Amino acid sequence: MSAKKNEEAILWDLLRLKRPDGSQAIVEMVARIKQLSPVSSHEDAMGNLWIDARSGDEGTMFMAHLDTVHRNAGTTPIYMDTAGIVTTDGKSPLGADDGAGVALLVSMLLAGVPALYLFTQGEECGGHGGRFAARQKDRYKGIERIISFDRRGRFDICGEQCVGTLASVEFVTALAKALGMGHSWAEGTYTDNSEFQGNVREIVNVSVGYMNEHSPAESLNYNYWCELREACIKLDWEALPTVGPDISRDWSAASSYRGFFDTSKNVTPLSETCIVDEEFYKLIDDLHLPETSDKAMLIYAALERVYEACITPSTI
Repeated sequence: MSAKKNEEAILWDLLRLKRPDGSQAIVEMVARIKQLSPVSSHEDAMGNLWIDARSGDEGTMFMAHLDTVHRNAGTTPIYMDTAGIVTTDGKSPLGADDGAGVALLVSMLLAGVPALYLFTQGEECGGHGGRFAARQKDRYKGIERIISFDRRGRFDICGEQCVGTLASVEFVTALAKALGMGHSWAEGTYTDNSEFQGNVREIVNVSVGYMNEHSPAESLNYNYWCELREACIKLDWEALPTVGPDISRDWSAASSYRGFFDTSKNVTPLSETCIVDEEFYKLIDDLHLPETSDKAMLIYAALERVYEACITPSTI
């Protein structure tokens, strides 16, 4: 099968597949991406997939997350209308958040765009994959800019997220001009590249074409996705200015996606994340584990999943 057909097949499969965190569907998708990759890959202890396709000292990393908001694995029927809008049958969310981003990264990888590629786990349930990845500084040594493709709509480049300003106006303006598709500065809530705050100078999240995420009305603008793919493949990422904020990362103040919503939406309020933190520190102290060790991070992820399961009904 040609590279182009592989890209299309992965996109449609990602849109159909329900991929709850920790599901077999994610395991199989990771294996598929590894098989397609023209260079070797690495899976870390949290299951994040790293693919280093840099040819020299390139300072660009692309990110997308593998999981969806679905609580149960399986597939959902998908349809595309004459305007190129992809939807489901209205009974379940589409897998576009963030299947569209994952497929875009695969497209750039197969097209030979030199960069470090990171496919993360668990963004939809607290960002434990991104948090774990950010602590592996040797893996992204030399990275100056991280571009995630996990934003709704068609015009946003989020240089700010809930944790603060993560990129410079100069970087966002230059990226918008290079894409040539009408993008501009925007403020987002959370995607897991924000976990790299203080370690990487320019961090942004670019609209990848989905709308109404996390709901049965979720859709993807396929024509926009195709246009964005072509623009990203042609773009000279290394020519973008790197002048962004260089703020020290305060791990004790780190936020989670759930912390910015209320309990009426079945998500953990920020104050309640302290429950997980408290249990985490008790455990690692008892086990005499360093806070940043692989085993400690696996324990933290397990505690997050237990807490999430206790407060969130399995309705999707």
